[in-house]
Amino acid sequence: MILVAAALLIQAQPYIYQKELDAWRESDAKNPPRSGMILFIGSSTFTNWKTVNDAFPSRQVLNRAYGGSGLGHLIRDYKVFSAYRPKQIVIYSGENDLAGGKTPAHEVVTNFKKLFSLFRRDLPQADILYCAMKPSPSRWHLRAKFMFGNQVIKEFLATQPHADYISCWDAMLGSDERPDPSIFGPDMLHMNPKGYAIWTRLLGPRLK
Repeated sequence: MILVAAALLIQAQPYIYQKELDAWRESDAKNPPRSGMILFIGSSTFTNWKTVNDAFPSRQVLNRAYGGSGLGHLIRDYKVFSAYRPKQIVIYSGENDLAGGKTPAHEVVTNFKKLFSLFRRDLPQADILYCAMKPSPSRWHLRAKFMFGNQVIKEFLATQPHADYISCWDAMLGSDERPDPSIFGPDMLHMNPKGYAIWTRLLGPRLK
């Protein structure tokens, strides 16, 4: 009985990103996005990229990322994303899963493959780009897990049509082979404009 009550309580709790979903729905009702856009989804690395549209002025970019999310949230909400009918999907996710300490690296890879398969099923012609998990001073102790996940995902995407892997890892390191603190904000996790300038330079040629 206790387990049943606990399960019902969990089900009754509102979805952690319901406010974001409601806000997107309201925004879309007022200004319906065009199909065939470039859709950015994932965690706060994309959420905080407030100037992403300015960064790629010749592209039609729609940012639908939510801070703190993991691959499980993207899998749960994939129908919300696929409904936009994007021509290209750019994903940044996996870092929070590993930083939480409860998800092993191999499971992150498995979840990414599941998300990929869902998008490929519903959007067979869409390009799917994965931005590799980035190095940062505050999570440098997790670098081995990040690098493992990045490598396996890279190898998987190399076998898939309409797919690409983008790594900003080396470009974010200083001469000491550690994350360059000058491209991060005070928390040493999220990037400042200088950091996003690096991403703009590397992502730009890969966007449709």
